[in-house]
Amino acid sequence: MSNINDFLIQDGILLKYEGTDADVVIPDGIGQIGSWAFTDKTDVKSIVIPEGVTTIMNHAFSGCTQLVAINIPQSVSVIKDGVFYRCSALESVKLPHSNIALGNGIFGGCTQMKRLEIPQGMEKINGDSFRGMDNLETVVIPASVKSITSLAFSRSKHIKEYIVDEANEHYCSVDGVLYNKNMDKILACPQTKEGKFIIPESVKTIGFSAFSNCESITEVVLHNGITEIEAVAFSRCSKLEKIDLPESLTTIGQDAFHECNLIREVYIPASVSAIGESGNDVFGKGVESITVDPRNKKYTTIDGMLYTMKGKNLQYCPEGKKGEINLPDKLTNINGAAFSGCSMITAVNIPQSVKKIGISAFYNCSGLKEIVIPDGIKEVKEACFEGCTALEKVSLPDGMVMIESRAFKDCTSLKEIVLPDSVYKIGMNTFAENTVVTCSADIFKKLPNENKTSTALAYFADTSRFGDELTEAINAFVKK
Repeated sequence: MSNINDFLIQDGILLKYEGTDADVVIPDGIGQIGSWAFTDKTDVKSIVIPEGVTTIMNHAFSGCTQLVAINIPQSVSVIKDGVFYRCSALESVKLPHSNIALGNGIFGGCTQMKRLEIPQGMEKINGDSFRGMDNLETVVIPASVKSITSLAFSRSKHIKEYIVDEANEHYCSVDGVLYNKNMDKILACPQTKEGKFIIPESVKTIGFSAFSNCESITEVVLHNGITEIEAVAFSRCSKLEKIDLPESLTTIGQDAFHECNLIREVYIPASVSAIGESGNDVFGKGVESITVDPRNKKYTTIDGMLYTMKGKNLQYCPEGKKGEINLPDKLTNINGAAFSGCSMITAVNIPQSVKKIGISAFYNCSGLKEIVIPDGIKEVKEACFEGCTALEKVSLPDGMVMIESRAFKDCTSLKEIVLPDSVYKIGMNTFAENTVVTCSADIFKKLPNENKTSTALAYFADTSRFGDELTEAINAFVKK
């Protein structure tokens, strides 16, 4: 029995253990183990918790790096966030019952814990409760589980198998892979799987994050019958070189192939009617060209780029595109993030027909050197050219009224920009610190009358980056 004087206790709460014993027995009469009570007690190897304890608070045992054994009594109903965080010698913990409420990351950093058995009776596996179990290899799911959130084990890169009780009415496992009971949806492939993976014929949907971070899979065979690939389904499959999309496919989710950077070409079947939220960030950085079946009623390609509205709306430019880009004369809209991350593009010729350029349209186009914005554009949207570090020259049209926040942030090669007199609003952090902004003092004639008595800073929030002429005009306006 540990010395009672080693425990700081107040109103039934164990606030702090101050002893040095390797084997600790917590005294009776405790209802709660407080936050950080045993934190970084590196001498402790085993802990006995008495019946009567109902709550274990945040990080109560975190950093007990020599802890190898701990019992959790049936009386415990709440285990808060990070309770066993960085208990790197702990190999297993038996959860007492199914009604226990679990916080986030309770076993994060428990590098020796390789097997997790969910207690029979538990119905839901929370997405964050088992976060950070980096060396987890086996997950055992009982018959009682009805719901598993999509990201429950997504950060556990060493899982080799999911084992589901055959009596479970909602889930099953085959060869260590987790499916729904009917096997028409694949939910989680262990990230240790290697080489070629053949999707079973019964599967119609590739679930959210199902193959995310499967870095050793080189090929996935998708049969005709699959209708949907959900968001981030194959994200960061870094060795995946090729994907053949089946003729039955209708939906490709956002970031479905994000950072699958060895894929060079993508063929979109006639059946596909939805690609991501905007079409961008669906495929990896290595994609150089997209081809669409000419029978497709929604999408088309021009020069390897993805369009909708029969070529009037540019949805996505592959990040592997290089050099100068000439956009078609019938184009009216450039989607948000359409060119985001296209670092090898040096020039984009935008036709006068374009009336709208979306948020972050050219974000991080670090090779882009010059841009002429068409006459019909009234606003430069938020982060539109942010991170275009090679951008040296920008031509803004007469009639432009607004430049939103971060529009030219980190455009460090842009030494000067001239504002048309029509501009009356500029957001925060709009330009790089070395960009000089100049314009005529006549710009203030465009300010709305109801704001004449307020400071011009409400419209020109980034005055520290303005040139002398504009700064002088602002100061004169403010004094009026």
